[in-house]
Order: sequence, then C-alpha cells, then structure tokens
Amino acid sequence: MKRLIWMAAIALFLGPYNSTVAQETQPLTSETEDLEPVFGDGHYRSEGDRGNRIARSGFTLLKLSASARLAGMADANVGTSRDIHAIFQNAAGLVHIDRIGYVASYNQWLVGTRMGAAGLAYRIPVGVVGLSIRSFTYPDVEETTPLQPDGTGNNIELGDFAVGLSFAKQLTDKFSLGFRLQYARSQLHDVTSVSSTTFDIGTIFYTGFRSLRVGMTISNLGGNVEVLTEDYRLPFFYNLALAMELVGKEGDPMYLTAAYEHVFYRDYGERDHIGGELWLQNILALRAGYKFRYDVESWSVGAGVNLNVSEDRELSVDVSYSDIGGKIQERPLRLTLSGTF
Repeated sequence: MKRLIWMAAIALFLGPYNSTVAQETQPLTSETEDLEPVFGDGHYRSEGDRGNRIARSGFTLLKLSASARLAGMADANVGTSRDIHAIFQNAAGLVHIDRIGYVASYNQWLVGTRMGAAGLAYRIPVGVVGLSIRSFTYPDVEETTPLQPDGTGNNIELGDFAVGLSFAKQLTDKFSLGFRLQYARSQLHDVTSVSSTTFDIGTIFYTGFRSLRVGMTISNLGGNVEVLTEDYRLPFFYNLALAMELVGKEGDPMYLTAAYEHVFYRDYGERDHIGGELWLQNILALRAGYKFRYDVESWSVGAGVNLNVSEDRELSVDVSYSDIGGKIQERPLRLTLSGTF
C-alpha cells in the first residue's frame, strides 16, 4: 500500500515536468520570439510570455467543465470536489459517497454548440466505482470544397463523445486516490473520425492544518493519434490545488470554502483558477471564481439548492454563468441536477 502511495505521489509531482516537455513543439529562437501565437505553430507570444506556448491538441470536450457547480467556482475544484461532481474532475473525491450518487448536466456553450454529461457512482466493499458519459454537439455545418466554396448542399455530422470508468479508494484517513480510464471519439467528417483511450489519476491529501487539503490530478494521459498526415494530440494537463474552509467547517449552518488551482496545459501554458463557495443552512450555495491568463474566459458565478428529500436521499440543482469577453455574444450557461440515494 505504501508503495502505491509513493508511486502516485511521484507521478503527480512529475506532472509539471512532463507537461513542459510535451509543450515544446518548437524551440525558442530569435526568429520566433516576437511572433504572435497561432494554434498549431507552437510559438511564444513574446520574450516576456515564454510560458504560453501554443501546441496542437484535439478532443476539446475533455477540457470543458461538465458541471455547473465546478464552473461556478471557475473550475477551482480539484481540492474541493468531495461528492458526485468529482467524477468529472478528480476521481479521488468520490470516496465521500456513502451509497449511490448521480449527476446530469447540460451546458450551452459557444456558437451554437451544446454539451451534455451524466455520471453515476456506487460504493463497493473495496472503494467507489463510477461511470461517466459526455457528449459535445455542433450546429449544422455545410460541406464546402475547393470547387464548391459556397457549399455543396450537404451537412456534415460533427461531434465528440467520451465515456469513462472511475475508481476511488481511501488509502489512509488523510489520503485518497482515484483513477479514470476514458474512451473518447471525435467525428471530424461524415467519413472521418478519430478515437483514443486516456487515463487520469488524482489525489486528495488532508494536511492536518485545520481543513487544508491538497489536490492533484494528471489528466488525459495517452498516445497521440494520427489523422491523415497530422498528429491529433490529447489535451494533457496537470492540476495542483489547495482548498480550505475559511469560515466554519463543512456541515455548519454557514461555512465558506476557498480554493486555488494552478494548471499546466499542454496546448497553452500555465494558468490559475481561484474560487469560493458559501453554504447557508446547508440548503443554499453561492459560488464565484476567476480564471487568470485566459484569452477570453474570466469570471464566473453560480448558485445551488440542496434539498433533503428523505433521511438518506438528497437532491441538488445547480446553475452557473461564465463571462466570455471580446465580441462573442454567447454566455455559457450550465444547469446540473445531482443527488444521492
């Protein structure tokens, strides 16, 4: 058991190094220092912005927040997810499920796209197992060709799909470990699709100082897939997070949780998330967060209502709103239904 814990810890702490290596699609030279980034070119923005290298990656679905509760805190949830919502971000948080937990979510994303997600977790004698499903749909896209640039009259079917199997176990009274094996498929054209298998690992460690906990995840490990003559890379990223109740403690009539998260992305660079969640009477939750070093995303807000349907059943409804700057008119809205029984 101790060997397993050490192996998990070493893998997680090596995450930033692996992420940095994976991002190096083009070395820094005098010819690339001053170039603006273009997706796929791997250039730096400028001499003073060396961390934001741009690299190719696909399967964008695997990076989007699938839960209104997570999105309401600007995705600063690797250290705070201790319920069924953890099935989308850090499987280690599933260890707090006593019997069965379920979640279903709908996301109105950008330019007419939609995302649906659902998850189910069940406690067994050796831990907690979970099954999650996510789908991403596009509006109708008309096919164009070099000879028919205005369209052929045929619509192309596009979309992403992912199904994951999770397992979480409480190894000690302070340390939990979780895994997720995921199959992802992306439909690029009526006759062209790409699929891959990914692996995630996550931990939550209680430090012993008040309620301070450290969460870490490595997400979307796996091999690249070749589409025609190009690599279709997985959107690998590594999270290191801190979370703690600043006011009260979990279960009190009022308590406030604060979270900070540092993320290493393969297809961008380092980013930061901060978020907070205020619970009132264990019924009403108010959430807010901010994302740093993003091109368009910034702040988000959310709220949730938790109802005790019976002695051993709970039902929660969460909603979130994310601000997208610039000239984009849409504003991502998420609605999530979850509960236990």
